[in-house]
Amino acid sequence: MTRMVFSMRLQPSWVLLTYLYALHGLIVATVVLTPIPWFLRVVLLMACLLSLRFYYQQYYRQTGSHKVLKIERDSAGLWHLLYGNQRRYGALRLHRCLVMPELVILYFDSQGFRPPQAVWITAEEVDRELFRQLRVYCRNPKIVQQ
Repeated sequence: MTRMVFSMRLQPSWVLLTYLYALHGLIVATVVLTPIPWFLRVVLLMACLLSLRFYYQQYYRQTGSHKVLKIERDSAGLWHLLYGNQRRYGALRLHRCLVMPELVILYFDSQGFRPPQAVWITAEEVDRELFRQLRVYCRNPKIVQQ
């Protein structure tokens, strides 16, 4: 049995919520300012509102099926993800990661027919020290598993 050597619980991110609203606001502005027939405009605006509702429920709310609540790494270097609907994926290999001062994106290899998992973690979602440890870990070139 492998033990967990790193565990991080994620909180809702105001940065990602602002990004979600800004992106959908830009889409609405584009649809409104584009010279298209009114019925097509209404259809596109409804699609945009449905998209906003879907992404808010799935990725931002704590009970969303795509919202990652907790990430863990075991002593073997494999990652485990806990989602808002209490679904757990384990033994994921870190494929690559993108590290910036306020954002870390972890890309995990897919298992079976599922698409690769990507987890966005902003500095405001987690404890500062855990975020620093994650950034240091991800910058080590030996950690990306082939």
